[in-house]
Amino acid sequence: MLAAEALVARQPIFGRKKELVAYELLFRSANLDRAVIGSPEVATAQVCVRSVLDIGLDDLVGAVPAWINVPRETLVAGQFHFLPPERVVVEVLEDVEADPEVLRALRQARDSGYRIALDDFVLNDRTRELVDFADFVKIDVLGRSIEDVVLTHSTLARRGLKILAEKIESHEMQAAALGAGYDMFQGYYFARPESVRGRRIPADRNALLRLFAEIQDPATTLERVEELVAVDLGLTVRVLRYVNSAFLGLRERVDSLRHAILMLGLQRLRDCVSILILAGLGEKPAQLVTIVLVRARMC
Repeated sequence: MLAAEALVARQPIFGRKKELVAYELLFRSANLDRAVIGSPEVATAQVCVRSVLDIGLDDLVGAVPAWINVPRETLVAGQFHFLPPERVVVEVLEDVEADPEVLRALRQARDSGYRIALDDFVLNDRTRELVDFADFVKIDVLGRSIEDVVLTHSTLARRGLKILAEKIESHEMQAAALGAGYDMFQGYYFARPESVRGRRIPADRNALLRLFAEIQDPATTLERVEELVAVDLGLTVRVLRYVNSAFLGLRERVDSLRHAILMLGLQRLRDCVSILILAGLGEKPAQLVTIVLVRARMC
């Protein structure tokens, strides 16, 4: 089985002293080296898989957190639970509103240890309740007046909430945001997104679907799950890489597939397989993506 390229872009986020505090991870099309996004849900799944299973968070972001964009359907379906909460900030996209399903998903995310960022946030009646669950709020300052940038910070500032000024493209705006009290900064003034390349072994979609169906069965056995994983080399490599990732905190490397499955448990394995299935959809119709997310949620 031939290895294919895994491509992710990263853009740094800086603190008040211009120290690196995080990287935002961004989707890139492998052949074009730029963002060509069909479905935001598939784009997020591909960023997750490439970052954690193909390149590895240690090589991609080092010791700082990775901020990953999460659209509404991915948030509500819980697909992001594949990601290690101690290494990742869930960045909720700007078109997500505070309906009951979203608020329930955010509450579960916080209970699971995830930190929440609100991307391109605009405070209004449809988004106000989101702030209660947020650790970070990102404010787009591009094209705005300095007075507006200062007023926005004073409106949102509260204890424990960090406010990030994004799309900073000039020294004047950086200085204004710093003076207004913003905690974090991102934009072309500091650095453009940088592409990071890795190698991946493609997994067999049919094998993934068979495994996903099997692990929904409460009567399944470890032997049967191991048998279905072992059928596909790409899936085997990714399961072993996943369990040996630094975020699981293992002292010794796991080389046995059975041991790896035992360490992960069926729920984490379900999360891993479902995100691999979604990432493999590529440019399939949006309705197919919706069906996959609904079925994953119901399972």
